[in-house]
Amino acid sequence: AGGGDLYLFRPGIGEAKCLSDLVPGIVRDMAFTADGERLVANYGHGITVVHSVWSGRAPVVLQHEGHYIVDARVFPDSERIITLGAGWRASVWNVTSGDEIQRYDVSRAEGHGGHSVIRLLLGGDAFATGVQGPAFIWDMDKPAPRSLSRSGFRHGKLRFLDASPCGAKLVTMGWDSSIALWSAKDGALEHTFDTPSPWPAVVAISVGGTRVAYATDREVHVWNGRTGELVRRIPMPGGHARIALDAEGDRLFTVTGAAAGIWNVASGERSAVFDGQLNGSVIDMSVSPGSRWIGASVRRLAGGVEADVVVDRGIVWNAHTGNVLHHVEVSHRFAAAHRFSRITVGPTFSMADELVATWQDGRARQ
Repeated sequence: AGGGDLYLFRPGIGEAKCLSDLVPGIVRDMAFTADGERLVANYGHGITVVHSVWSGRAPVVLQHEGHYIVDARVFPDSERIITLGAGWRASVWNVTSGDEIQRYDVSRAEGHGGHSVIRLLLGGDAFATGVQGPAFIWDMDKPAPRSLSRSGFRHGKLRFLDASPCGAKLVTMGWDSSIALWSAKDGALEHTFDTPSPWPAVVAISVGGTRVAYATDREVHVWNGRTGELVRRIPMPGGHARIALDAEGDRLFTVTGAAAGIWNVASGERSAVFDGQLNGSVIDMSVSPGSRWIGASVRRLAGGVEADVVVDRGIVWNAHTGNVLHHVEVSHRFAAAHRFSRITVGPTFSMADELVATWQDGRARQ
């Protein structure tokens, strides 16, 4: 997504499908449902849209009455979505019909100070909200929130809130630059990690919370989520890296404006390097479920500033071999490009890759 357009690519199969003809607007972020059948996009003008990937059905538009939707997440069952509105309301929706199933008044959280982030926890049995104030955990079957344990809590107003992909852990970062790891089950503080600098706030967590990583402008720190010990400090000379961890926390994926790499956390060595393939500034990155593929969205000026043209490039690598699997480019006028350039790699991406690889090898396969 970039320059006000949203494109859907199937690697090696036909041309790109432009979804902006159905719903125009700037896409802030997006994600596929777990079954790969739908693409959920949050738009800058405050709506969430469920696009059908394969069937061509009309998109389902979700909207809070009188308020922007500031964040949204997809349930593991691929049938429900939870949204957070600027009016401090959380709603659960049916992705097929667009009907609102359940509603929560998140303004009931004492001292919340405002909510701008929502994350699903415990397989969809709970969710967390926060960032402009303290974080809170909400059980789906209860109207009142659970506050995180204050024992050892050093954050005031949060700068960052995220959950592990399985929803068992919650990671927060305060303006004092400290990072905290919490249990989503009981809200107990498990570990705190001191960071050398509060900027930039780039944090990643593995599926089970076994590893927590933090990127500064010079290096990446990786901690053991079980013991709280620092496992590895990895130099990042390219600066301001986008980072992600694989499911087990054994591999660290990094992309900068100059290169992309895959690191072995235990040894601190790079197992694959993609120097010179980016040729621009990295705006976004995505790792597919199962950590088989890594994608990056890269932006550069075409023909200098006077040309007034921005090129957004999407690159997808095999996360094990480092081979480039897919590469696309979309050009925009600079005035229309804004600052949004997003990429997400879907769960069914590997199926398309196997089909293309088989065809290229010249073997027939039913």
